[in-house]
Amino acid sequence: MGALRTLFRDGWRFGVLSPEYRAAGWPERLALASVLLIPFQYALTIPAGFPLKLSELLVVAAAAAWLLRWRRNHVTIGLDLLLAGVLAVWVLISTGFALGFADLATPLPGGDRPPAIDMVVYCAYALFVLVFWFLLRGSHHLLLRDVLIQSVWLALAAVLTQAAFMQVPGGDGVLRALGFDTRGRGQAILGMLFGRSGPFLEGQHLGFYAGAVFVVALFAKRWLSLAAASLCLLYSQSTTGLLGVAIAVVATLVLLPRKRPLIVLGAVAVVGAAVIAIVPALRSFALFQLAKLGIGTVSVNGVDAGRSLNIRGMKSDIGWKMMWDHPLLGVGPGRYAAHFYDYSDGYDVPPYYRSENLRVISENGYVHIGSELGLVALLIFAALLGLLLFRSWRARNAVGVAAGVFTAVGFATQSSWTFMPIWATLGLLAAIAADRGLILGDPPVPRGDKASR
Repeated sequence: MGALRTLFRDGWRFGVLSPEYRAAGWPERLALASVLLIPFQYALTIPAGFPLKLSELLVVAAAAAWLLRWRRNHVTIGLDLLLAGVLAVWVLISTGFALGFADLATPLPGGDRPPAIDMVVYCAYALFVLVFWFLLRGSHHLLLRDVLIQSVWLALAAVLTQAAFMQVPGGDGVLRALGFDTRGRGQAILGMLFGRSGPFLEGQHLGFYAGAVFVVALFAKRWLSLAAASLCLLYSQSTTGLLGVAIAVVATLVLLPRKRPLIVLGAVAVVGAAVIAIVPALRSFALFQLAKLGIGTVSVNGVDAGRSLNIRGMKSDIGWKMMWDHPLLGVGPGRYAAHFYDYSDGYDVPPYYRSENLRVISENGYVHIGSELGLVALLIFAALLGLLLFRSWRARNAVGVAAGVFTAVGFATQSSWTFMPIWATLGLLAAIAADRGLILGDPPVPRGDKASR
């Protein structure tokens, strides 16, 4: 009982409830508050011609607060900031080139804005997420870590709300009023079909967010929050989320080896495999996930589960061809959909993709950057991610290494490279590097430093 009391008491003293948060300046507090509300990427958004997110409003407020006190702000210059700055400039150059030379007379398939306006919006949002990353970079990494972990409880509340109201007559209307997606998708659980997405638009989005919080909570030893993240991850039925967690955990224990965690991981793997083999529902779930990776065949709602992998592969192939045809500046922000059908001959494109209401997306963050901004921008992003991951490893920070590896894996199936949770995890990695002094090239932290664990 004493341990439980400690867990619950500490739960009220971390993140935005902590004295450290109250002591922070307004730019940092507002930026961290945006991280707390980051699960609401679709639910509880404000219809403004597009889903305006509460977290976005807080980022704008944080940026304004930062500018008001710019003389007192201390900005640590480092290679990561230089790479992010070059990426921002490349976005602007790509946009300007496309505005000057692209065919903007033809309406975008599935687009509801004039092509030129649409491109400017995509350009602005790319710059927005880089500003978001910059603000988080200046936060204390332990406080940012705790707020990110804390946000999973809001995500879990939204998941439970969606799951419950989708089973209640008339519940769809309540969910739509709150901005939730109400489409029943994925594999039925106990004979009931859920939405998979929680407060996000897609299960894949929830899977990335929940997987990132899972590895952060695991290596931060926040066990109750780890359980909450596990529920969200399983609910999302995201294969990449589950695979990313497995790869991140194994990679972290290999890169930062410790005997006890390795023994625990082995025991968990053996017990988990036995439970999956014994429990029919879990076995069915595991076979479903394997089928989505192309291993075996499982039909869900009359559709082969492996169909998703085939479609993603087709869209990635098309995106890479776009990039190699436009290697320097890409086709322009938001223009993947405009060029998709120029490359679709010879591919098995589903008939519903021809709908005027469907905007085709790459469903691969790497492909998204490469096709729309070019090979140079893709290399810049890869260098930024690799640098931040390397610095977390040098600092021997298991949270940073796990979050970095997971992001590198999960990024490959995200619909957009500007997805805010991606930049929240990258902001955490940048804050870890800054707090450990690695931006200025200080020597690595000694292995015995408890603060790095």
